[in-house]
Amino acid sequence: MGLSDFFKKKNTVRDDAHISRPERSTIVPIEKVQEGKHGDHWAGLFGFNRFYNDKNVGREMLAGLMHSGKKTEISGGYYKQELDHPHFTMKLLGKAGEVISSFPVIKTKENLPTQTKVIKEWSHVGGMEAQVEARGKNTFGLSYFATDYLENKNLYQSRFDLDIQLSGIAYSAGVPPAMENMSPDFVGYLPNKELGRFSVLDFVGKILELDEFTETAFGIHGYCAKLRLIQLEEDENFFVVDTFINKESVEVNALKAGDRIAGSMWLQGKIRNA
Repeated sequence: MGLSDFFKKKNTVRDDAHISRPERSTIVPIEKVQEGKHGDHWAGLFGFNRFYNDKNVGREMLAGLMHSGKKTEISGGYYKQELDHPHFTMKLLGKAGEVISSFPVIKTKENLPTQTKVIKEWSHVGGMEAQVEARGKNTFGLSYFATDYLENKNLYQSRFDLDIQLSGIAYSAGVPPAMENMSPDFVGYLPNKELGRFSVLDFVGKILELDEFTETAFGIHGYCAKLRLIQLEEDENFFVVDTFINKESVEVNALKAGDRIAGSMWLQGKIRNA
């Protein structure tokens, strides 16, 4: 099923019988999962060919985080270290001097009111990380990786209504496919067929703003694009996502504001002002 088919009909099938629900409805349901990793997320930042073909890229990134990242203690003996850049942050999570996880965080000022449906907590890393399935603006569904889950676990688990700052890392960006009976300005998204359970979505989006930059320390060259993913005449910014696109992932000659592009992206988010 393509994007055009997805927006023509609603899927009324529910597959949530496996989710354990607490006795008190004031507590957010939590599902324990045994999978989830960040290799492709780093590859989206550095470029897939470069990251997976040059093992020094990952080593240098991790070494830079460990030695130069700003360290902050978190309750329970955990800590985080962060290397900051104007467009993104490299983040490491650890405990007792042991590195447990690391991932990139794309900066954004966009804010989306959400209502959480279920938390998918990564039990293979001791529940330090999680994906959140939610409803945006009480209208559309989405799944995102919570980049601040360790720091704000209590908020995620106790509050359904959260203001979330969403951003993304594109895995690809190219020419939109031809879609019959669709407006030339059509935009939309749906979960990726293979990676949707990891908060990866396929999209057709319109570039509202575009900023090209190079991060010299790690040689990251790419774009930060503000993408419109839902079109509403009465609210042009109903659903927009600040998305990083590595230049290696661009499948067209050039990008510019006003273009429509298609691709896939990993969606991430954090609680606003938490």
